[in-house]
Amino acid sequence: MDAASLVKMPENTVLFLDARDDLATAKTLCRLIHASGLATPIVLILTEGGFTVVNSQWGIADVVVA
Repeated sequence: MDAASLVKMPENTVLFLDARDDLATAKTLCRLIHASGLATPIVLILTEGGFTVVNSQWGIADVVVA
């Protein structure tokens, strides 16, 4: 995924981001999307261990623990 593809997404898009294997990269990506002003809601997919480190600064709409 690149920045150009994020800008081209339809308005009613929901982004599901699998962060089970790389929390650091997922955090960076979530914060970049949120800071860019895009209104695309992000649903973060996590393990139980990853769930403990996520907070409101990530700019996500919801989480799924898998």
